[in-house]
Amino acid sequence: MNDLYQQIPAEKREKILQAAIREFAERGYDQASTNKIIQEAAISKGLLFHYFGNKKQLYLATFDHCVAQYMDEMEEMIPSLVDLPSDLFDRILYLSEFKYRYFLRHPLVYSFLLRAYSEISKKFPREVEERLHEYQKIAMPFILEGIDRSKFRDDLDLEKAMSLIYLCLHAIAQRMAEEALQQPEKGLEQWEEMLSDYKPMLEIFKHGVYRTNAE
Repeated sequence: MNDLYQQIPAEKREKILQAAIREFAERGYDQASTNKIIQEAAISKGLLFHYFGNKKQLYLATFDHCVAQYMDEMEEMIPSLVDLPSDLFDRILYLSEFKYRYFLRHPLVYSFLLRAYSEISKKFPREVEERLHEYQKIAMPFILEGIDRSKFRDDLDLEKAMSLIYLCLHAIAQRMAEEALQQPEKGLEQWEEMLSDYKPMLEIFKHGVYRTNAE
C-alpha cells in the first residue's frame, strides 16, 4: 500500500473498495470500468487515481483488502490456536468450513476472490508471488502450530511431509477455483459440493502419513 492510500479517510476508502469489489467481481479485471467505480463511490476519477495510481494498483489494493478482512475475522473468531483441533486434517477441514461460512456472509468477496485467484496470477505474477509469500506466513500458524505430531509415522520427515501436503492442498484449491469459474451460476452451492469431495481426499492423506493406531 502506498502512503496516499493510507491517507484516504476511512469511510471514503471503504466506499471505494466496496465499489471496486462489486465491479471487479461482476466483470473481472479487463472488463471492469473505473467510471462505474467512481460513480458508486461518489468520487472523481482524478481523486481515484491520485490515491491508487492506476487500475492495476486499485485491483491489487482491493485484493489485499479482501484477504485482510478475512484474516481479521479469522483472528477474531479464533482468538487462540488452542481453540483449533489438534488433529492436522480435522483442523484443515475446520478452517475450510470456516472459509465457506465466511463466503456465505460475503458473497461478493467470494466472487471477487474467485476471479482474482485465476486472473492476477497470470496478469501480475511477481505481485502475486510476493503476496502469497506474505499470506502464507500469516496463515501457516493456523494450520500447523499446536497440532498433534505424535500421530505421524516415525519414518517420515515431518517437515517434508507437511510441505507436500500443503502443495497438494494448494493444487486442489486451484482445481476447485477453476471448476467454480466454469459454472459461476452455481455460486457457493458448488463450493459446498466441492467441500464434500474434499473430505475423502483428506482421509487419503491421513492414512498415508499417520500411524495405523492414530485415528
